[in-house]
Amino acid sequence: MLFDNVKHFLSKNVKDSYGRDVGQLICINPNTKNEVISLELKLSDRSFVQFPIRYFRLEGNQLIFLYDWMIESEDLIKEFTLLSKRMEALEGLLSRNEVSKEVYDELNNVFLKQYDSLKEKQEKLIKELLKNLEEVENSIKELNIALAVVKMQRILKEIDEETFKNISLTIQTGINRAVSEKKDIEQTIQRIKNLPATKPIQHPAEPRREGRAEQPLTVQVID
Repeated sequence: MLFDNVKHFLSKNVKDSYGRDVGQLICINPNTKNEVISLELKLSDRSFVQFPIRYFRLEGNQLIFLYDWMIESEDLIKEFTLLSKRMEALEGLLSRNEVSKEVYDELNNVFLKQYDSLKEKQEKLIKELLKNLEEVENSIKELNIALAVVKMQRILKEIDEETFKNISLTIQTGINRAVSEKKDIEQTIQRIKNLPATKPIQHPAEPRREGRAEQPLTVQVID
């Protein structure tokens, strides 16, 4: 994302995917290539926070803020997908006798460690998503209670019609946005649970051959 792509958003409010205001864009930090590294926002609580550019995306003429759970979920899905492709490619090489069993084992052990690490991330992320889901559900519950109270106040003539319309519209908008977020979190949880990677296969070792022992291979996989 280049400086010229976002400079017209300066001093304007940045929203999240659900249309909620996150904060005012007050500073754009580009590198020497004019690529944006980070954006600084003045949040609603008047604090100033600098976010890496990965927390933002352009949608048409809108600059959208992304939450941690969105970024972490997409990162994990990409990592699992890449690992699955690598494991599948390695199995293909072995089945076509295009790689020795020794090299296969070395690479397979690397993938096995990566798999275990990703599984830990997966479990941790699911717990965080479930916590976020609970918070959103509580927010929806509180907003529905507030809407019911406002409706009662209207019936009892404690507030006038115009006030009721303004307040109820604000509350209902909040409910709709929270419901959309709840749906997205639920779908993300399901995607994370259904990630395609399967544990690397550990094939039986080949019979040891007589003769001079060979030095073990050292294989490094570069992401």
